[in-house]
Amino acid sequence: MENQTKIKKEVVNEKTNKELFLEKLDAIIKETGCQLIAYPKFIARDDGSFSVVIAYEVIEDNKK
Repeated sequence: MENQTKIKKEVVNEKTNKELFLEKLDAIIKETGCQLIAYPKFIARDDGSFSVVIAYEVIEDNKK
Protein backbone atom coordinates (compact mmCIF):
# COMPACT_ATOMS: atom_id res chain seq x y z
CA MET A 1 0.00 0.00 0.00
CA GLU A 2 2.82 2.41 0.87
CA ASN A 3 4.55 1.64 -2.41
CA GLN A 4 1.44 2.58 -4.46
CA THR A 5 1.12 5.89 -2.59
CA LYS A 6 4.77 6.76 -3.35
CA ILE A 7 4.28 5.97 -7.05
CA LYS A 8 1.15 8.13 -7.26
CA LYS A 9 2.94 11.06 -5.59
CA GLU A 10 5.84 10.79 -8.06
CA VAL A 11 3.50 10.79 -11.06
CA VAL A 12 1.63 13.86 -9.79
CA ASN A 13 4.89 15.79 -9.31
CA GLU A 14 6.30 14.99 -12.76
CA LYS A 15 5.70 17.54 -15.49
CA THR A 16 4.43 16.46 -18.86
CA ASN A 17 6.44 17.04 -22.01
CA LYS A 18 3.91 19.69 -23.00
CA GLU A 19 4.44 21.59 -19.74
CA LEU A 20 8.24 21.37 -20.08
CA PHE A 21 8.05 22.56 -23.69
CA LEU A 22 5.91 25.56 -22.75
CA GLU A 23 8.27 26.52 -19.92
CA LYS A 24 11.31 26.36 -22.21
CA LEU A 25 9.50 28.23 -24.98
CA ASP A 26 8.54 30.98 -22.54
CA ALA A 27 12.18 31.25 -21.42
CA ILE A 28 13.39 31.51 -25.03
CA ILE A 29 10.80 34.20 -25.79
CA LYS A 30 11.91 36.22 -22.77
CA GLU A 31 15.61 35.76 -23.58
CA THR A 32 15.46 36.61 -27.29
CA GLY A 33 12.45 38.91 -27.53
CA CYS A 34 11.18 36.85 -30.47
CA GLN A 35 7.97 34.90 -30.88
CA LEU A 36 6.75 32.18 -33.19
CA ILE A 37 3.40 33.05 -34.75
CA ALA A 38 1.08 30.98 -36.91
CA TYR A 39 -1.32 32.36 -39.49
CA PRO A 40 -3.48 30.99 -42.31
CA LYS A 41 -2.02 31.24 -45.81
CA PHE A 42 -3.86 30.60 -49.07
CA ILE A 43 -2.02 28.57 -51.69
CA ALA A 44 -3.25 28.52 -55.32
CA ARG A 45 -3.62 25.08 -56.84
CA ASP A 46 -3.29 24.05 -60.48
CA ASP A 47 -7.02 23.24 -60.75
CA GLY A 48 -8.06 26.85 -60.07
CA SER A 49 -8.97 26.32 -56.42
CA PHE A 50 -6.90 27.04 -53.36
CA SER A 51 -5.77 25.35 -50.17
CA VAL A 52 -5.40 26.83 -46.74
CA VAL A 53 -2.22 25.98 -44.84
CA ILE A 54 -0.81 27.17 -41.56
CA ALA A 55 2.34 29.23 -42.02
CA TYR A 56 4.80 30.04 -39.25
CA GLU A 57 7.01 33.07 -38.81
CA VAL A 58 9.41 34.31 -36.17
CA ILE A 59 8.80 37.93 -35.23
CA GLU A 60 10.85 40.27 -33.07
CA ASP A 61 9.29 42.24 -30.24
CA ASN A 62 9.94 45.93 -30.96
CA LYS A 63 9.17 46.98 -27.38
CA LYS A 64 12.72 46.21 -26.21
